[in-house]
Amino acid sequence: MGYRDEWMRVGKTESISLDSTAIEKIQPLHLVLVEEPEAHLHAQVQQVFIKKAYELLRNHDDLKKPTDPKTPDRFSTQLVITTHSSHVAHEADFSCLRYFRRRRALSRAHAPTTTVANLSTVFGTGNETSRFVARYLKATHCDLFFADAAIFVEGQAERILVPQFIQNHFHDLNRRYVTLLDVGGSHIQRFKPLVDELGIATLIISDLDAALKTKVKDKIGAERTVSKGVSPALNMKQITTNSVLKSWHPKIEKIDELVALTEDQQIFDSDGECPLYVAFQKPTTINEDAPKSETVIPRTFEDALIYANMDTLADITGSAISNKIRKVVEANLSGEDLQNRLFELLKGSEKAAFALDCLFIEAPQVLVPPRYISCGLTWLQEYLTETSSDTNGVPSDE
Repeated sequence: MGYRDEWMRVGKTESISLDSTAIEKIQPLHLVLVEEPEAHLHAQVQQVFIKKAYELLRNHDDLKKPTDPKTPDRFSTQLVITTHSSHVAHEADFSCLRYFRRRRALSRAHAPTTTVANLSTVFGTGNETSRFVARYLKATHCDLFFADAAIFVEGQAERILVPQFIQNHFHDLNRRYVTLLDVGGSHIQRFKPLVDELGIATLIISDLDAALKTKVKDKIGAERTVSKGVSPALNMKQITTNSVLKSWHPKIEKIDELVALTEDQQIFDSDGECPLYVAFQKPTTINEDAPKSETVIPRTFEDALIYANMDTLADITGSAISNKIRKVVEANLSGEDLQNRLFELLKGSEKAAFALDCLFIEAPQVLVPPRYISCGLTWLQEYLTETSSDTNGVPSDE
């Protein structure tokens, strides 16, 4: 503030004659640079600082906007802050953020580069998606800007258990700074412009969400087509209601085509700029040790988790939903009957309670991720290991 007053020639410097010549010598821009204020501030104070710093600098009559829009500003003040703090980024308006993105060298003959993304234009101007993403990040956290990779999940159960899978089964990935966002399947694709701009490796753990289109009549007898959730099956003309699978990647609606995709086809790589893997349920084999194994298709994370951990979940206790799941597992049903029972049981149930009960298993490391999640986490772990193998960001000769 003292530097500002000296620049504006107020206080002790006010005695200087402000004739027309002197005024012209006053620099029109007051520029304040602050490098990483979080190095000296408690997390809570970081948020207060970023909210109040610019307001404090502008707290002078000559720096306030003139009431007459035709009157030009006499002075301009600009505050530039560099930060690695998600607390600072959390309190800054999206329109004020500039993201420095490191780009790997294309070959050993090239040098790594850095580009600056203006996040005020990443979604265009004033659209619904921009408002949703900004408000979501405000309501949760902003460590997405500082992460090595991002994992998007659709529900609370995945939010609870995926970190456990990483900790117990993916030790290299556990050493990385990965942010996990629980957004909900109908909203994940809203983050696509931001993810593209940030260019970080992204894993989306999605649900197959099989459905059948059926015609129904309303109260006045008019027909309309609706999608009704069903237990997944092949050759039944089923579709997915999941917006990620339909509109982001792989942009396929038919269930038969989705489950037929190879793992490589689930990867979207735009010239190495924005690597993306979309994981969703695939046909899985149960009762592998029995004389006759069977194949089922999970619809959601919860039934896929049950199929992958039948022996472990035979002893689960706790909430009402977990007790019901234990009884279904103990019933030793055939594949089709088991799939149908779980489909009905999991509709509208308290899935987060089931996930929390899984945390109380005596040896949580025996709980294994469903195959589709394991494939996604393996891809992410291998990608981060590969890209960090050279500290200069230069690809290997291979």
